[in-house]
Amino acid sequence: KLLARCRGDFRFVVIDSAAAHYAETLVLAQQSDAVLVPARAGVTRREEIFAVHDSLSRQVPHHAVLGVVLETHGASYAHA
Repeated sequence: KLLARCRGDFRFVVIDSAAAHYAETLVLAQQSDAVLVPARAGVTRREEIFAVHDSLSRQVPHHAVLGVVLETHGASYAHA
């Protein structure tokens, strides 16, 4: 309901979620119009990006991967 309400109120809705291998991320991808794949320069390997794309293609066939957001510095992520 929240996502539907946000779509009615805003032109774009951006959701920052956990890594693609988490179940809730796949649920959000199924409700989304498109997906951006984040990657950290010097950390994320090209093969990992391709694996995420392949996983999304199999599990959320209607999605559109718009591209990769390359983080070059300044932030760190920790997932429990």
